[in-house]
Amino acid sequence: MSTLRWDGDALVVTWRIHGPDGEVTISFRYELQDGGRRLRAAEQLRGGGRDQDNLWVFERR
Repeated sequence: MSTLRWDGDALVVTWRIHGPDGEVTISFRYELQDGGRRLRAAEQLRGGGRDQDNLWVFERR
């Protein structure tokens, strides 16, 4: 199952996956910053024996 929604100015997508190790939730939060010159993508993985957070920042040149 997946969802896509706006949370203020951020676009949030969430996937729920049922696997052999139980349910895993993967969530991305995309936000434009600095007048649209920077894209910040925050990822959270939860479940299935792992908790992980990743953060990516992309800058326009």
